[in-house]
Amino acid sequence: MERIKQADLTQSTNKGIMEEKKYRWKKLGGGSLRLKGQIIKPGQIFTASEKEIPPAFRNQVQSLDGLPSVTNKVIPSIVAVKTTYIMKPSEKGKIQPHGNSKTWFDVVDLDGKILNEKGLSKDDAANLLGFDIVNQDGKALNEKALSKERVEELLKALEG
Repeated sequence: MERIKQADLTQSTNKGIMEEKKYRWKKLGGGSLRLKGQIIKPGQIFTASEKEIPPAFRNQVQSLDGLPSVTNKVIPSIVAVKTTYIMKPSEKGKIQPHGNSKTWFDVVDLDGKILNEKGLSKDDAANLLGFDIVNQDGKALNEKALSKERVEELLKALEG
């Protein structure tokens, strides 16, 4: 059988299937790599096509046949967008005056049920109702209403 020079893609003579060219690679760093049922140890030289090496492990191997390594490729940068968050009273209920009072309030859920037994000050009623963390689009980030102290703590963590 005569030798045929391999291009990037060669045609298999017996099946007519296109096969990829195999390159020589060297395993870098510590730990082993499982590839095609083989265990490749640190420093070991092996042959594989470029597609056989998972993208997650490309930084652990180096091509010995002149292929560019993953570190030479340009990685697109991700632009961080600053989002502002605010604290807003929860919309899972509302605060209404307790009877005819102007200083005492009740917390009422969406079904109209009063959640407190006695009238509360406006601050205590707001704390019982809870707060949401809302982004610029008005979407609440939390599922359940949080206490005012917890929301302030989370907002401080989001800013920093």
